[in-house]
Amino acid sequence: MSRNDRQSPATVEHFCREHFPEHFTGVAVEQQTLLVYRRPHSGFDRRVRAEFPHLSRFVDSDSSRRQLVALQGRVRADHQEWLDRGLRINSIGLTADRVIVGVRSADLTRARPAIERYGPAVLVQASDPMLA
Repeated sequence: MSRNDRQSPATVEHFCREHFPEHFTGVAVEQQTLLVYRRPHSGFDRRVRAEFPHLSRFVDSDSSRRQLVALQGRVRADHQEWLDRGLRINSIGLTADRVIVGVRSADLTRARPAIERYGPAVLVQASDPMLA
């Protein structure tokens, strides 16, 4: 495996998900800097730095990927409830950096208060009204 493959976001993500599922949130690349989102844990940082010494930066996160996937499942499970209340949710998924669950709706005025029950790890975002 070349050094570039060894330092790829996919390789780092695989390692972190396998060894630290309760702390790892996600990876992102920002202007050629590899960001590793994780719930702060000194053992995580030491082990990942030892495995990937050229890693660019750790970023604190409130939730692990495992917690966010479970939260995403809760929101999806309630989808019919939102439809029954006349609220169309166009998409539910982890954001690109995978640090929160994104919910898209054309009706932000009604969606934001309805989604608040899931806590701050869920963000309601605007979607194209044509998709509603």
